[in-house]
Amino acid sequence: MRLNRRNFLAACLGAAAAHPVVAGGLRAGGAEADSFPWRAFGDLLRSRYRDLRRHFVFDYYPWYAAEPFRHWTQWHRSPPTDLAANTMPLLGAYDSRSQTVIEQHARWIAESGVGVINISWWGQGSFSDRAVPLIMDVMADHDIHVTFHLEPYSADRVSRFPDDVLYLLRQYGDKRRWDGFFLDERADGSQGPVFKLFRTTLPRQIENCRGALEAVPDYVPDGVWRREADRLRTAVRDNFDHVTLLSDTWDAGRVAAAGLDGISVYDPAEEPNRWLDHALVASRAGMVYSFPVNPGLDEIERRVVEPGSCYSPRPFLPRGD
Repeated sequence: MRLNRRNFLAACLGAAAAHPVVAGGLRAGGAEADSFPWRAFGDLLRSRYRDLRRHFVFDYYPWYAAEPFRHWTQWHRSPPTDLAANTMPLLGAYDSRSQTVIEQHARWIAESGVGVINISWWGQGSFSDRAVPLIMDVMADHDIHVTFHLEPYSADRVSRFPDDVLYLLRQYGDKRRWDGFFLDERADGSQGPVFKLFRTTLPRQIENCRGALEAVPDYVPDGVWRREADRLRTAVRDNFDHVTLLSDTWDAGRVAAAGLDGISVYDPAEEPNRWLDHALVASRAGMVYSFPVNPGLDEIERRVVEPGSCYSPRPFLPRGD
């Protein structure tokens, strides 16, 4: 059985670490897809969760614009035919605010079996924030719920984080009477919002290509993240059974130190034969784990590179070997 995206969704692998039946079909360090009891496991998950579609989430990036072009111009590209991509999208150099474009995206997402999108969000009043109302309207027509992926949108974003989450809950949940805001329903019936965070538990320093240590400019101590996460939980504890905050690191110890609830790493190099290892680490620490299904990496090369830069093109993924 080839483990592509459609097979993955159909086979309901999304909660694979949640039940001991997994141990018979998968082993850490490698997936034995052909011997795995897919049908029995799918039946188990369907009996446990009311709507499995809500446990598969599609990352959605409303970054793009036309007239004038936005983001298609990255690294000195000149759209509409010279794009910040090595392939031409089927919809061309589209505008993320176009209802026609969003309708087509929604149809594709619904056809894949996914029931939630996770919008890349860059702060209150940002381009992505202004795109949200129309996106939610269209997704609601296709029975797709919406949550948010909080990007590194400002230098003080950690101190703003609780208020920004409350803004999202109020603006796109309460004011819309919760018509499409994703509330995760667990097997016990409890419900609450889920937010994915990018560039959270970072190292204080990294070693550059010349072997010198340099400071990571947006590093924030884990204790500061914990303080703000606790402040958010206090603010919403009377409204939801739980709020789930997902970090983008494999280090479960640091996730716990930061007061976060689980791991969701956007890493195009991470392949399915490593999922079980990561899921077991998270589960043993009492955390949730989101399996990173992704198409790989085909990144454009920069046309202008500053002298002395450590930049080098990233390899195509998945590798042919």
